[in-house]
Amino acid sequence: MTIALFWLLLLCCIAIFHRKEEYALFDLAHTLPLRGILATLVVLGHLDTVVSAQTKILMPFHMATPAVAVFFFMSGYGLMLSFSKKGGSYLQNFILKASIKLLIPLLVTTCLYQGLLFILGDFSIKKILIDLASGIETPLIHSWYVYALFLFYLLYYIVFKYNNELKKWTGLILILLMLIYYVVIRYILNWPFYWWITCMAFPMGFFYSRYEDKIKMVLNDNYWGILPIIIALLSIKLLSGMYTPFFAELPYILLGPIIAIILYRIPLPIKNKTLNFLGSLSFEIYLTHGIFEMLLHASFESPYVYILAVITATIVTSWILHNAYKKITNSLLYKLR
Repeated sequence: MTIALFWLLLLCCIAIFHRKEEYALFDLAHTLPLRGILATLVVLGHLDTVVSAQTKILMPFHMATPAVAVFFFMSGYGLMLSFSKKGGSYLQNFILKASIKLLIPLLVTTCLYQGLLFILGDFSIKKILIDLASGIETPLIHSWYVYALFLFYLLYYIVFKYNNELKKWTGLILILLMLIYYVVIRYILNWPFYWWITCMAFPMGFFYSRYEDKIKMVLNDNYWGILPIIIALLSIKLLSGMYTPFFAELPYILLGPIIAIILYRIPLPIKNKTLNFLGSLSFEIYLTHGIFEMLLHASFESPYVYILAVITATIVTSWILHNAYKKITNSLLYKLR
């Protein structure tokens, strides 16, 4: 997180002096390249954990957890934006649609991974159950994010199902449910940090989307105000170190809004084919990179060759699976219309 905040500090300084008459939109077209960058950061962050003893080349990009926080923020933001435009009709078959989009790719990829482990003689139902019960790992390596996101979707649905009109207290109920999740996962189940440290970024996306126009009005004459906020968050992170008291999680909660504000001034190149390509594959990249991280770990002496092999295999496999999953999910979603 410290590295991410230093990068944001630099980008914020650039954005302050990058005057624009109108703010860029934080819509799908402008965030698709961001998804590509975030997916890449998740891969590089996990790879750095593996190769850090051999090389520090990936250290400046070790931002997997902050990247996930932004993904959660964008999910909450998108749900609120869609609800604002469509109202109660957006919730029709919502859980079924979410299941098709999230759980079918997760299930198929998990089966492929466990099938490989079975061939390699490393398949164990007992290990799967123990890891799930302790939160250490999911049946598909690094896929905890999908499990958590689907649960957040369920909480969102519970809150909005019986509120066809957006009310002031609706968001507070969502916050309350997310806090219950936080307390249960962190203090009762005592699961690893990644299950809870980024979770409040999801309702932050909801609130930010709801008050985005007002935030832009404040920024018109006070854009520089984001700079001391980043400095304060960086100070909190530096002072807390590896210890994570509740207040030290503020950087993860506010990371998404800060990035959105920065991208108002210096938007990503929406016509960049590489970033858009990676953005379109971001979900599959997240699902598959851990497989090759594990399978190829002992295959190369050089960490650089290992990094290149994992990235290449991940992108190629993600492209194949993306096209396969797209046909399956689109066919099922079409039947729900």
